[in-house]
Amino acid sequence: MYYIVLLIALGSNISPFLTLWGIILGFLFLLYMGIYQKKNISFIYKDTFLRISILYFILWLILSTQSIEPIRSMESVCSTAYRLIPFFLVVVAISNQKYLKMVFLLFSISVLITDIAALYQLITHAESDWGIRVLGLSNSPTFFATHMLMAIPVLWWCANKKYFSSKEKIFLKIALILSVFMLIASQTRGAWISFFVTGIIYAACCKNMRKKILIGLTSVLILIGGLSVIYPTLQYRLNSVTDMQFTSNSERVLMWKAAIEITKDYPLAGIGSDEFGYVYNTEYISPLAKERSQANDPRSGHGHPHNNILKRLSEGGIIGGSAFILFNLYILYRLIKEYRCRRSENDYSFALMGILVLVAVHIEGLTDTNFTCVPIMREFWLLMGLAWIGDNAEIIKQVD
Repeated sequence: MYYIVLLIALGSNISPFLTLWGIILGFLFLLYMGIYQKKNISFIYKDTFLRISILYFILWLILSTQSIEPIRSMESVCSTAYRLIPFFLVVVAISNQKYLKMVFLLFSISVLITDIAALYQLITHAESDWGIRVLGLSNSPTFFATHMLMAIPVLWWCANKKYFSSKEKIFLKIALILSVFMLIASQTRGAWISFFVTGIIYAACCKNMRKKILIGLTSVLILIGGLSVIYPTLQYRLNSVTDMQFTSNSERVLMWKAAIEITKDYPLAGIGSDEFGYVYNTEYISPLAKERSQANDPRSGHGHPHNNILKRLSEGGIIGGSAFILFNLYILYRLIKEYRCRRSENDYSFALMGILVLVAVHIEGLTDTNFTCVPIMREFWLLMGLAWIGDNAEIIKQVD
């Protein structure tokens, strides 16, 4: 099962195909162990997180029965649930420092490969549907930026761990610098904001690291300023952050208002998972909206409100939206609890790394619905698993 986790780590930033097969094989192994080797995974059954996860998805399945398309919504809930499998694979398979280190190295290789692809796009001025914005091996610059938001804390953590060799640390630092550079080049404004807010939270948590963090954030600001002189499109994106006449901004506000209206009209159970796009484009789209679906295909328009919480509220009502918020707050609580046990021993607790990844994704998720992206969620749950067990695994140096 350890090799399956390696496969998922390697494919996390570059190949949904690899991560899919890793999840399929991993699920079969977990199923086998659940039937024939229950003692080896009994600790999972005892963990409250498994029970909460099961209850969370059962609740959403029940809410799906009230959907305008129950079968479609149930399929959406199930497709969301399976993305947690990397978390449980990590918890079961990664039991010592050697395994932990190899997973992070393969994850870092994955990040570097997509960074190199993005660098090539930048150098060649490659155009996509989003103009001259890098997207690496992702399907949009926004999702690529979310991958970078998750990768940056991981690379920083590993580059400061004593059990990585000098050469490995050089490799990790190169990947780290390139990832920060590509985050800027993605021109994803929500990700930029998330990066700085997460950095401030990091500084608030770690008194010993505040000077380094301040230097790092200042350096990134200087880099953005310098690059905006060279690349006019970057300056344009910077200027647009507070410009409410900018189409991307005004369309988001209209979608947020529509999501709130949907929640008001369907307050308890919402319209059903994966139904926002259809309902928005057929009933709730504003006359002021410029970005619309094709006349004969309502689902060709915006399929989400560009906000994780508003998506869950509109599709699951107060019940589903509250469950989503509480589910993520529970993850945050568990990571904080683990971090408080470790922070006196280690400035680089993996639990804190997990907190920063979780916070970064959700802050960026205030302006985009990144929790619907399959590759992002597979990587997210992989990293949550590593944050969950990392502090315990790294102190065990021998192979089981």
